[in-house]
Amino acid sequence: DIWGPLWIATTAVLFLAATGNFARLLASSVDFKADYSLVSVAASMIYGLLLFVPLITRVVLYFSGHEVSSINFRQMICVYGYSLAPTIPVSILCLLPLEGIRWLAVLAGLGASLFFIRENLLMDIAIEAPSLKWKMTGLFCISQAVIFF
Repeated sequence: DIWGPLWIATTAVLFLAATGNFARLLASSVDFKADYSLVSVAASMIYGLLLFVPLITRVVLYFSGHEVSSINFRQMICVYGYSLAPTIPVSILCLLPLEGIRWLAVLAGLGASLFFIRENLLMDIAIEAPSLKWKMTGLFCISQAVIFF
């Protein structure tokens, strides 16, 4: 089931770029030009993290001597891809002109994303490789923070 995470990632790329341009339009009082480079920035960020975070996780598990048989690379990509789903509504909520609401939306989306990763992936890693629990937690938190902030 790798199509779901890829569709979510693609939708997140489009929404991040579109809402970024729309926010600039709302903030601009003069003539507006769309910034199409936001698409490549969002795509690099989303697809890069979608590929490299599971890859780094797998490499760290392998070289630390913890061959986690219950978690394969495809499962990591699926979990990480599905964890990107909160970026879509958060990107829309960030169009609101209220700074406090935007921060709450970003923090709630980040929390929901990290909770999903914790429940579906990190718990398996913590059981099979307890010494890596905090390193993997840090990796997931930093990567998700890069996307949400």
